[in-house]
Amino acid sequence: MKADGSRFLPRAGFETFDEIAPIQQYQVIQHALDDIEFKLVSAEALSPAQVEALAATLRKALAGFDGRIRVEQSRDRLPDSRAGKYEDFICKLDGPPPERQIVDSEAHASRELPLAARSDLVSRRAGR
Repeated sequence: MKADGSRFLPRAGFETFDEIAPIQQYQVIQHALDDIEFKLVSAEALSPAQVEALAATLRKALAGFDGRIRVEQSRDRLPDSRAGKYEDFICKLDGPPPERQIVDSEAHASRELPLAARSDLVSRRAGR
């Protein structure tokens, strides 16, 4: 979520994670407007340079984000949500009303999308 209350779906750059490190899974959790937790799952420990490069890729995808990115590494699979689905992006902020827009930062860099379009974007990103 951006400071103005709008939401966007960061997409650009995540496909390059494999070029940086053998990431099996990742999850981005926004705890505050200036605080993001970045969970990385890898079978092997990541070097500080790999962690820095992955965080830089995330920061670039979150265009305009200048807050803190906390990186947590694990070898264990990240848990599914209560609905039984894996969520790669979680916003723990009180969200805006459903009428607010989501902006897809890759395909629609500045175009506003209705909330209903989010499921289509998430499905495209997941390759479904």
